[in-house]
Amino acid sequence: MAKTIRRFAPVSVQMPRWIHGGDPRGLADLCGWRVDLEDEPMWRWKVQTRETVEGEQPSLVRARYLSAAGAPQSDSLYEPLLDLSFRDALQVSGAWEGALEQDARFAEHDRRTFASTAQNIRSLIMAAPDARALRKFMPQLVQKRVQPAFPRSSLWFIDTPNDWLGMRFGASRALLRGEDVLSANESMGTYFQSSQALFNDTMLGLGAYLTPLFASLTPYVWGFTALRAGGLIAVDFGELLHGDPRASDRLLRGISTPVSESRSADDPPVVRKNAYGAALRWWCGRLNLLFAEATNLANYGDSSGLLSPEMLVEKLLSLEQLFRHCESLAVARDDLHSKRILLFMALETLGGLAPGLTWQVTYDYVKVEDLLSKLKAAMPEGVRTVLLPRAERAVEALRVVGDGFFIPDRRDHSGDILLRGDDGKLQPVRMNVAVRLWLRVLRNSQHGFDRDQSRRTRDLLAIHDGHFPKALADLAWFFLLYLLTFPESIRRVRPLST
Repeated sequence: MAKTIRRFAPVSVQMPRWIHGGDPRGLADLCGWRVDLEDEPMWRWKVQTRETVEGEQPSLVRARYLSAAGAPQSDSLYEPLLDLSFRDALQVSGAWEGALEQDARFAEHDRRTFASTAQNIRSLIMAAPDARALRKFMPQLVQKRVQPAFPRSSLWFIDTPNDWLGMRFGASRALLRGEDVLSANESMGTYFQSSQALFNDTMLGLGAYLTPLFASLTPYVWGFTALRAGGLIAVDFGELLHGDPRASDRLLRGISTPVSESRSADDPPVVRKNAYGAALRWWCGRLNLLFAEATNLANYGDSSGLLSPEMLVEKLLSLEQLFRHCESLAVARDDLHSKRILLFMALETLGGLAPGLTWQVTYDYVKVEDLLSKLKAAMPEGVRTVLLPRAERAVEALRVVGDGFFIPDRRDHSGDILLRGDDGKLQPVRMNVAVRLWLRVLRNSQHGFDRDQSRRTRDLLAIHDGHFPKALADLAWFFLLYLLTFPESIRRVRPLST
């Protein structure tokens, strides 16, 4: 599987003269861009991300192993955490004392659940006043809090090593302002506030992009994250713990938003201990490539070759929303209505991100089964045991939708569905196409059927029993895995020939 980015031609960028104090080359150093002045009177620059200049391995996200919870502990194990020092100024003053007081109260409780333990650990890691204090505190935290609750766990450090990722997101938002002139009451920093709150997860850790991973086998959970500015610490349990909200630990609530009441879970899948770490490394490696594709400016040029900052920000926002949809799906355990809505939202988002993954593909079980075979062939075997079970069940459920066509006389001898056209006559339609069309009708119901419906649409509602398999909602998870495995799916331009 490719681990590098292809070469791409530069795109023209209309740089505001105020940006980075009028120094686009200085901004380029912070973002990992290569820039060349194209038109001085227009202040237009040719820009490429560094990895697309020669087709190189990007360096936007990395995962490093820190320690096993049961191993002898020392400060030196956590030396990599000092790489967060450049973000120390963003730590909230006074939070450390409050976290220590909370930890003291936590230690006095007799009934400590997995969820409360995870939350306490997160609070301490997030509140440490600076990177040096965090490194010094980690051995004590692991011995007293992590190891007793999660004895088979491992700790990982995931960061954005050169801060190019956060700067690329920030610069993209700044370019939305174009040549706006600073008002007398506006500071230079306000240029970077456009849509800022919608992109916190590229500055404060990468929480939205990691949480779906640890819920990959929902209702079981195999880890959690503690965010820091510039990165995060992940605790991989080395085993599956029950995350159902009716279980006494309520662990799934501990890693994300509250969930509805749900039924008891099936038996957990069999996963080798080292497969969790392999899945985490694989996920971060694929995130690295996905972010490189998503921040490749060549994808967002207009017909004249000029960068559209609006399209760039829209696609980056959509990418984060897709991960958040999948997180919500993982914890909406038995709320089928919410899961169905989230599925269609996720697939709509996906269709905007990846030009080749429109609803004509994502609703069609024949095409999706082909994509699943491609995904299995590309994903390492050990990783598949952690990430693929829900995806495989979702693809199977897509075919099951066809069982809902309940009228025998509406099937011909070859198994095709007979649908009534606008002329009132019955016409044969392949089963996979009929399933695709029925799902489209269901999706349109979320928009209130705001236009008159065709005769065929209304016929679909009449001849299908309406059953929506519960596992089908995880089709969004399948396509998130597909996007990570094949990040080139979001390209909107052709790479240069090698």
